[in-house]
Amino acid sequence: MAAGLSPGTVAALHPRPEAVEEAVRLVGAGTERTDAVRGLVESFSADELNAAWLWWVRRMPAESWDDYRPGAVLNLLEVALAEADPLV
Repeated sequence: MAAGLSPGTVAALHPRPEAVEEAVRLVGAGTERTDAVRGLVESFSADELNAAWLWWVRRMPAESWDDYRPGAVLNLLEVALAEADPLV
């Protein structure tokens, strides 16, 4: 269970998908967007990317009002999902 979450919360019942973990890692490492998208598409299915995108949209954390990382992770997941399945 994630730190600081009570066992009855929705966030505790739905931990971060692996694709979210990887997207956060790629953004934090400063990986070029095209390389990051390629890596996500090669590692995860369209269904996994869709689940990760939905998880991130519902919980998108921000450290401060000018934190660029949540938006960068969202954009990375959206582009990877569009690459994996253009009809989504």
